[in-house]
Amino acid sequence: MTLFTKQDAGGLGLLIAGGVLLINCLLEKKYIPLAHFTGAFIASALIFILPLIPHEFGYWFNYGQEPHNSRLALLDFMVMILGKSQWIKFYLLVIVLLFLHDLKANDLLKQRREVIYYLFIVGILCEALLFQVTSYTPPDNNIFFHSFAIALILSRLPLQLEFSRAAVIIPSVALIFFWWSGVYWKYIKRIADRIVPELFARDPDKISIQTYASENSDAEEVPGMDKWKFVGLKAFNGVYMPENTINGITKLVNSPFLKENKSPRVLNMTELTPLALEMNYELEKGTPLWYHLGVGMFDRELELFSSRVQQGYYDLVLFQEIPNLNNFYPNELNELLRADYTEIDSFRAPRRRANSTIRVYVKEPEKW
Repeated sequence: MTLFTKQDAGGLGLLIAGGVLLINCLLEKKYIPLAHFTGAFIASALIFILPLIPHEFGYWFNYGQEPHNSRLALLDFMVMILGKSQWIKFYLLVIVLLFLHDLKANDLLKQRREVIYYLFIVGILCEALLFQVTSYTPPDNNIFFHSFAIALILSRLPLQLEFSRAAVIIPSVALIFFWWSGVYWKYIKRIADRIVPELFARDPDKISIQTYASENSDAEEVPGMDKWKFVGLKAFNGVYMPENTINGITKLVNSPFLKENKSPRVLNMTELTPLALEMNYELEKGTPLWYHLGVGMFDRELELFSSRVQQGYYDLVLFQEIPNLNNFYPNELNELLRADYTEIDSFRAPRRRANSTIRVYVKEPEKW
């Protein structure tokens, strides 16, 4: 049912499941399992979709129709598949070689389970190739393919090992963690920076891999994240943020207007969504929960918010500028806010890059 929440991954998963059942039917000459699957899927789809039709299911569900854009761009696939994707292509090479070996040595085509096993894993790798293009963030969202490919490769190698034994499983798990140490090393380093900052101190007078380039040459991560602090509010329990961000949030939450007004009209176009709890405002109904123009909202919703801003509908609007992202929050609305509202504060957004700013706009600044 992931098709209804993640159309690309869910659709590809549906194709894999259907393909496996189809191959099984062709090999077994039994078509009832495929018929059961198809019927159950159609019935489930109707149960989910029919109640949502009055709520514009056809508008919000993305199958490439207007106002959505199709993500099936040939050039994008060529760039990612031909220019990158080294691990997936390596696995495909190894698996094809193993398949050809088994085809010759073990009369593979007469072994239904083995054929389906190979086709299933190849389907997963193909899904990973396509999924990285259609769902491009975060960059490693298709990382699942490693598990499937490694499982198949290890199962086909002539290894006389019992992975249920501690003497085998412990070093195997340890080496897998070592293999993927880069994923969690950045978190370990961030904690270690706070506990023993001298351990990672850079001496510019000693040229090394750490100092041969300027510290700010890579703008992806902002220096000083080890100085981030806990916010100290219930809605952000356990969350680190820059001190400037914390000061901006604290000032906002403690503003006299919000303390006196129990039902403020607030539009929060920022990543600080827990502020709804701290500021005690009602979330709007019938509006998107995600404001990425062209992804989570479209021109119709932009016109709605623009009309409300021009009418002075909101008491407070929080807008986050992210220059390196394309309309993650609609730039056009920010321009209207500058014209029709008053900016009373701004502070840094809690992002790794320091160029994202949260602006606080109000309609009647004298009340704040």
